[in-house]
Amino acid sequence: MFSPISPEGTCGIVLKTRTESMIQEVCESLTSWLSLRPEAIVLRGSFARDEGSVLMAGGRLRVLGDMEYMVVFSPGADRRALQRFLDEQEVQLRTELFSRGMYCDLEFRATYPEYFHRLSPQIQNIAESARAEEKLSVVAGVCRKMQRRDRDMGTGARMQFGS
Repeated sequence: MFSPISPEGTCGIVLKTRTESMIQEVCESLTSWLSLRPEAIVLRGSFARDEGSVLMAGGRLRVLGDMEYMVVFSPGADRRALQRFLDEQEVQLRTELFSRGMYCDLEFRATYPEYFHRLSPQIQNIAESARAEEKLSVVAGVCRKMQRRDRDMGTGARMQFGS
């Protein structure tokens, strides 16, 4: 997943740790900025398939390609308004990450749970789902931690993963 290794000899485990930390930070930032708590945040694409590439160059972490997230909201939420907000957050978070030495193009898509029920079975969808399990567990862990925090604070957020 975390290739190529930089010419400076950066160890793959360092890249993996920094990248997973960035994934967690993106999820935490999204949930803290949103006024409507998402039901789930799903990492998709090459990083969900464990095929994403990163490198370290000049002390900066560079994601080759992008990181794609689906932000799942309750049915009835104003998806268009939420998508406009997510588009703004893409730019803001990308700029913030860059200022801290991480270059990553982000893509956020607002959706409803029904989207997943309408997906037709395809080899790619099945394979992506199977390989995404590890990455989703990182995202789910972040959301569960936030859910516990919210429960302790009395706000009672509900997170939903899987079917």
